[in-house]
Amino acid sequence: TGCALSKEQEGQLLQQEDCVQAVVALLRSLGAKGLNLRHAHATKALVDRLHENGLLCSVWTLKEAQAIDRVLHLSVDNITTTTVALAMERRNQQSEA
Repeated sequence: TGCALSKEQEGQLLQQEDCVQAVVALLRSLGAKGLNLRHAHATKALVDRLHENGLLCSVWTLKEAQAIDRVLHLSVDNITTTTVALAMERRNQQSEA
């Protein structure tokens, strides 16, 4: 049995600490290496909690510089993008700063 969540519901759940803890517990129980989520739902608190528990955080699918900059500042581990050159440019600029 499964359930379908809207993008908004999904994002709201990932803002709640008890839900984040439940996601972390589930990932660990499954032996998962990390979480892959919509970039709009990634927050510093979520990324930090995943990292604190030895889990990776991957985000998808970024196309714009502003979104790429935002997730780079969150220290995500992987970015799926359709604009690879732009993402690499933004990462390099951030590394130089």
